Amino acid sequence: MTKEGSPQPLDWYITATFTTATPMNSEAGFDILDALAEHHPSAALAANGGSISLTVSASDAVQAAALIPQILAKAQPITGAATVVSLEILSEDAFQASLDEPEIPDLVGLTEIAEMAGVSRQRANAIVKQDSFPSPVLTLAAGQFRTRAAVQNWVENWTRKPGRKPSTQPTG
Repeated sequence: MTKEGSPQPLDWYITATFTTATPMNSEAGFDILDALAEHHPSAALAANGGSISLTVSASDAVQAAALIPQILAKAQPITGAATVVSLEILSEDAFQASLDEPEIPDLVGLTEIAEMAGVSRQRANAIVKQDSFPSPVLTLAAGQFRTRAAVQNWVENWTRKPGRKPSTQPTG
């Protein structure tokens, strides 16, 4: 606590995603970094907007959010009239925890799907073609990949029909 009894300021990590009619390029990115330097910014820009991540000191998330308009106003000469379309505010603990999370989801291919379902690769190849099976999130020359969680959920709800279908060929 400070002398006035207010909470000690904390670092808050803010990411603002925005759109703009002003075309963004790498030069604009450097200009934005210069304009917001005191907030340790990073920027990812696309032709029609992008995102800016920065740090502010504030007693709580609401106070941190209240600082955002005046901070982003410093970049307005570069971005032009920008519309913020999303805003993420993380405490230092939450930010550090997010760094420990993998950026890429846990993916599985045909071999893992076969193991999860307890079937052969050939049977797994037929299963993934069913309409009810989760769609691939990534397709490479090595094959299609799905999220492990989606496949696990499907396997848990799968109604297995054991054995082969009876032959329709007449015997004799």
